[in-house]
Amino acid sequence: MAAKKAKACIMTKENTILVSEIDKIRTRLEKGEYHHEASVCKGIVDVLLQGLGWPTGDPNIVYPEFPTPNGRVDYALCDPERNPLVLIEAKRVGNLAGAEEQLFSYTVHLQDVPILILTDGEVWRFFYPAGNGSYAERLVCELNLTNTDSNNNAHRLQRYLSFATVYNGAAFKAIASDYNEVVRQREASRQLPLTWQKLVDTGNERLIEVVAEATENACRHKPSKEQVLNFLKTLKNDVPPPAPKNGSTQKEKYQAYFLALNNEMTQQHNFTDGRSYAGADSVYYFRSGSPNIWYHAHFGQGRQVYTGLEIYFNEKDKNKNFFDILIERKSEINAKFDATLNWERRDERHNCLIRCGREGDINANESELAAIKAWHIENLLKFSSVFTPEIQLAFEKLEKI
Repeated sequence: MAAKKAKACIMTKENTILVSEIDKIRTRLEKGEYHHEASVCKGIVDVLLQGLGWPTGDPNIVYPEFPTPNGRVDYALCDPERNPLVLIEAKRVGNLAGAEEQLFSYTVHLQDVPILILTDGEVWRFFYPAGNGSYAERLVCELNLTNTDSNNNAHRLQRYLSFATVYNGAAFKAIASDYNEVVRQREASRQLPLTWQKLVDTGNERLIEVVAEATENACRHKPSKEQVLNFLKTLKNDVPPPAPKNGSTQKEKYQAYFLALNNEMTQQHNFTDGRSYAGADSVYYFRSGSPNIWYHAHFGQGRQVYTGLEIYFNEKDKNKNFFDILIERKSEINAKFDATLNWERRDERHNCLIRCGREGDINANESELAAIKAWHIENLLKFSSVFTPEIQLAFEKLEKI
């Protein structure tokens, strides 16, 4: 009991300090004292990270200007050292428009970054990158330090971004749970107009009676069933139509295809949920079970589709060494595939590929897309069964280099 009281006392003190810092930042924001991105980083992000318990003086844990293949992200919060758990991209106050694409582009090939944050100091947006859909659909929470209660802002910052909750994993569970709730509420909102239309179209007796009784209570005159139903039908035109399930743009076609592929791979073949990355709508990645190694399904250029394995460590030399270990068994591995494998060391690039291909296009008709999906599934399963032991063996050899 005494230990719990002591912990509560510490948490209360930390919260009080954080709220005080947020209030100071609010005052400076209102006075327009943060003139550029550097002042946002130094005067807001650094201050809040310190208030949330982060050792901002340790560049291996709070890693500024963290390098990625698509540029440097302003902050990577790491555990273990140099392994990012949270990425933060900072902008000048009022300059967030369109910055989501830049933020998500940093996650390409980074293994399982659970939380992405975009901020201009005043507005803080928390994203769940493992979710599905557009950037907006993966937005879990948005805080505004100038027009939201500081206690509420402190609570949310501690929930997703405190040193303690990130390191013990509670922050990741929290943002995943909150994302799922956002998805449920979004689906409920989408279904509301459909449900309303169905109730009216079918002349739902309970709905009609509730409206009739409420009218009678208001004016002492009960309308007939026909009156109520005719009135309700006049409201139908005010209900916005639901968004189409499958749009006609290329991006929507890729999303629909890879969602169906992901569902079948996870539900029928025990794969872990896959993911796409910003700026790479035509590629979908599945975890191999080993760090920095991915299986992928890809719609390429020239009406070609691919299934393959991608090697992507943060170190270019390590990628090439790992590839070279695998290619030593090229003959044995090729013999296990019906399709021809392309072994691509890609010396000029960071990643290495091993893949097979066939003709195909996302704009194909429904039956052809079904055939492409069946081919992707067949070869994803083949890559998994053949390469899982090969990858384990390669890691053992890599440790000895």
